Amino acid sequence: MPNLRNGYSAAMFRHVPFLLLLLAWAGPGHAGTQTMNKQLLSPAAAQTGEEIEYQLSVACSGLTGDCGALTIEDTLPVEVDYLTCQAPVGLTCNYNAGSHRVTVTKALIEGGDSFLITLRTRIRYDVAAGAVINNTAESTITVPNGSVSSDSPPVTILAGNRQWEVRKQRIDPAPPCCRQWTPRSVTGFNSAPSPVSAT
Repeated sequence: MPNLRNGYSAAMFRHVPFLLLLLAWAGPGHAGTQTMNKQLLSPAAAQTGEEIEYQLSVACSGLTGDCGALTIEDTLPVEVDYLTCQAPVGLTCNYNAGSHRVTVTKALIEGGDSFLITLRTRIRYDVAAGAVINNTAESTITVPNGSVSSDSPPVTILAGNRQWEVRKQRIDPAPPCCRQWTPRSVTGFNSAPSPVSAT
């Protein structure tokens, strides 16, 4: 017959060392695991001058530990211009024009935290039709469980079909009665293969 001590059997106390060891392993010193996914919010085919919007989803899956300091780096493709970076309060977005890189930082990601970060870019007008834009972001944390990277789906550039028209008209002052007014040429450029002009 098992010995009872305050209503508990002796067999239950034999598991106490194992439970203490398990709690120590899962305590605050054990790092959480980060995940990151980069999505394309815009169509997979676009024309020059149109915007491409990306979304980064970052999370720390640690239940009793944190993921440390976070740094996300996204070197933008040469085919796009940077517009904006939107992130929740507590995260900092910075864009370096020299390196064409967006950096997002946070001092500490707690276990269970998750964030959405949105990047807006615009396709440059000099990108050739048929070009493919690829973009990769990398997330690194200070707690030693490595870094993760994520590729967004590619974007294919369509042939431009915009046709602009430029007109020039003299409104004021009116030409003198006795002098001849010589119109000057105005040229407008767009994404079409050839410029349009008006005189």
